[in-house]
Amino acid sequence: MEEQKALIGRASIYNKIYYYNPLYSGLPPAVLAEVQEICTHYAAKLHCIFALKYRENGDVYFECLPEEWDESFDEIGAKLDMDKLARERRDFFLSLKAWYRFKDSNISLRIDESSEAEESQC
Repeated sequence: MEEQKALIGRASIYNKIYYYNPLYSGLPPAVLAEVQEICTHYAAKLHCIFALKYRENGDVYFECLPEEWDESFDEIGAKLDMDKLARERRDFFLSLKAWYRFKDSNISLRIDESSEAEESQC
């Protein structure tokens, strides 16, 4: 899977920016807002660049990337907070996974339908 496709959203405490992947602009606005809230909150709380990403199978996972020079980053605390986030927002992440799989199946279906149309034209 390409790195660009895997990224849902990312926020940085260092340069105070939020980015979401336009490939997922089809998500409902409330979901995009929640992704932004999670990313910006955890980037500030954990003092890092915080990203939500998809694995190839659609599972959602987090990345917490501190700058090398940042001595205020607490790796153990970050791991505990990310585990808590995974438990507390489990339903939200499962819905993101379902949307990802549905979107992928629709893309595959459209490709299959266009292939069948091309075959029937021959």
